Amino acid sequence: MSRFQVVKGIDLPLILSIMATLAIGVVLIYSATAERGIPYYRDQLVWIGIGLSLMIILLFFDYHLLLLLSPYFYLLGVIALAILLPFGRRISGARSWIAFGPLRFQPSEFMKMVFILLLAYIYSQDEGRYLSLSRLIRGGVVLLVPFVLIALEPDLGTALTYLPIFLGMSFIAGLKPKVVAVIAGVIIISLILGWFFVLKDYQKERIITFLHPEAYPRSSGYQILQARIAVGSGGLLGKGLRAGSQSQLKFVPSQHTDFIFSLLGEEFGFLGVLGVMGLYLVILLRLLSIARLAYDPAGSLIVSGVLFLFLFHFLVNVGMVIGLMPVTGIPLPFLSYGGSSVVSSLAGIGLALNVKIRRFAY
Repeated sequence: MSRFQVVKGIDLPLILSIMATLAIGVVLIYSATAERGIPYYRDQLVWIGIGLSLMIILLFFDYHLLLLLSPYFYLLGVIALAILLPFGRRISGARSWIAFGPLRFQPSEFMKMVFILLLAYIYSQDEGRYLSLSRLIRGGVVLLVPFVLIALEPDLGTALTYLPIFLGMSFIAGLKPKVVAVIAGVIIISLILGWFFVLKDYQKERIITFLHPEAYPRSSGYQILQARIAVGSGGLLGKGLRAGSQSQLKFVPSQHTDFIFSLLGEEFGFLGVLGVMGLYLVILLRLLSIARLAYDPAGSLIVSGVLFLFLFHFLVNVGMVIGLMPVTGIPLPFLSYGGSSVVSSLAGIGLALNVKIRRFAY
């Protein structure tokens, strides 16, 4: 690949928006954790460096080669998820982590990118106008295995992030209208059965709580109520870095991870929130543009999978913070603290840029 092709394929608005979001995230993490004496922001910088390195490395491998290798990546990912059930490190009630001394990572985060690659590989082999039933079933099986393993950790929030990837990529691949109706029916029936036979009491309570958090002010509704207060108290310009009462007095739990958006609202105000939402809008629109202009359906499917993943994370996380969605352990991409999340997200950007670069190589 020539230097011209690489330079031509770099999406400057996308890169700048991501770097700005990462930088804001580091500042917010510093504000939320500086008094604890634990250098979370330094750890985040290290993980960002690893993620950017992986993003660059991915540019040198043709995504068609990655598609061919995706079944083997998937097998390794399934093995890692299966090992977690008896041997994973338990954090916040779930065995989601593999630890090597002080280092730990979450296989389910990396499995998302592997799932996107394998699903794109399966669906791109269909040359018809509509996605064949056999391909759809194969895609469903590929979804079901990691979904069940992650839900058994138990980490239902992360498991649910695989669904929008599957549904979005299936739609892009060409679902027949009658199939869309069948899938919608299956989802509705699954939700009903899941409520009565799958969800545990604390998971049901989370769903009920987000509708009426004021009824549980000292238990499950506490986090939502405190986050609302934090976001609302920021006003137009915010209270300033490390000057928010909700954040600095630790009223909002997990404010450097899942609830970092509440910290943004309190310390940087409405304008800060608007600016960050603008950055996410640029990221999503650039991914949409890359998907539309991809060289082949396989490339379009890969970028679409990354787009649907980021969009779901954004909508659920922000909705959770402002009380429009149940509380789940879903981080805000590029902003929340978490090594596995930031490395996986940057790997997804690497795949998208890979697709754009190869558009000029054929």
